[in-house]
Order: sequence, then structure tokens, then C-alpha cells
Amino acid sequence: MIQKLYYGYFRAEIEQRAQIRVEKHTLENAVAELALHNNIKPLLEEIRKVLALFSNRDFMRMDEKHIKAVLLTLLNQSDVYFVRSEAEINNRYPDILLLERQPIEVRYQFLFELKFSKKKEGEKGMAAKRAEGIAQVREYQGLADIRCLPKLQSYLLLTDGTEIEAVAV
Repeated sequence: MIQKLYYGYFRAEIEQRAQIRVEKHTLENAVAELALHNNIKPLLEEIRKVLALFSNRDFMRMDEKHIKAVLLTLLNQSDVYFVRSEAEINNRYPDILLLERQPIEVRYQFLFELKFSKKKEGEKGMAAKRAEGIAQVREYQGLADIRCLPKLQSYLLLTDGTEIEAVAV
């Protein structure tokens, strides 16, 4: 319950500061597409909408934790999954896990690793973060507590603050 209040507050802040409305039904549809069809595109589009609200000045100090706060805020608007952030698994910490919440049946569970590369680092920076993120996801996939999760799909979410790409791992 506290978690819902916390992310509800962040959603209200996003809406107030940016003078936009975060449409809950659109987010719920995006999460449903993920849960039922492993279709991450609608969720990426919702993330892009929020990222578009940030100014260049915002990006000066932005890093992965800010992107994670945005994603967690969006994901917590739906009750389809248990959303776990930095859950400790064998002394490792995947950024976000979306775990099945009974009695809601989903076709897929998810592991997301987030990486942020500053625009000034260019494609070389993006490539380095991509390689680093893929390696991290593969490490997580090797953990017994992750391997035993049924129907798990893993993604690296890589962004420069403007664009975001999902790499299935």
C-alpha cells in the first residue's frame, strides 16, 4: 500500500510539473500487452512521452536512477504485477522484476536492467552501456533464483534520456 501511495505521488508530481495527464488506462493497456504478448512497444512509448517532458537542463544531472523512478512510477499504476526494485538475489540486484501476482495470470514475467548513456558520449557510449547491460542480464539469468522463474523474459532498457531501446536478452 505504501508503495502505491509513493508512486501515486510521483505520478501526480509528473502531471503537475509537466502539465500533462498520465493516462492510467493507457498504462494498464501497455502493461497488459507486456503481460499477455511480450509486446514492450506500448510501454516504451509511455516512457518516451515522459522523457520528452524533461529539459536539456534536466539531463545534465540525469542518470539511471532517474529513469528507474520514471519506469517504476509508470509500472506501479497497474496491479498486474508485483513490481520489485533492486531485489537482492544471491548478492546481485536486478533493477526491476515484474513478478506474477496471483490470482492474475500472466503469460510472462520480466527482468529489466536499465542503462543510461549521456548524449555527449554518442554511439560509442551507447555501445559500451549496451554491452555492459547485456552482460549483467546474462549474469542474472545464470542465478538459480532467476532461472526458476517461469516464463521470464529479460530486457536491457537503454536510454540517452530522449530515446529508449529495448534489447531482448
